Amino acid sequence: MKAQYGQLDKVTWKDDIKKGFDECMRILKKNGTLIFKWSDVQIPVTDVLEILDYKPLFGDQRGKTRWIVFVKV
Repeated sequence: MKAQYGQLDKVTWKDDIKKGFDECMRILKKNGTLIFKWSDVQIPVTDVLEILDYKPLFGDQRGKTRWIVFVKV
């Protein structure tokens, strides 16, 4: 998985994810939809959601893969 998708830095991953997510929401149009895909293999999705300033509309889980929907209001 690391070779295919890369790897988050153990020290800065929270800041990296938050900055990336904030940039996605910044460029997203009003009422736009963001679909967030996450694998719970190394970092639980609950840890990721704690650092975001946005609350998901809903989500789905397939095994360790999470699909979460956000809408910019």
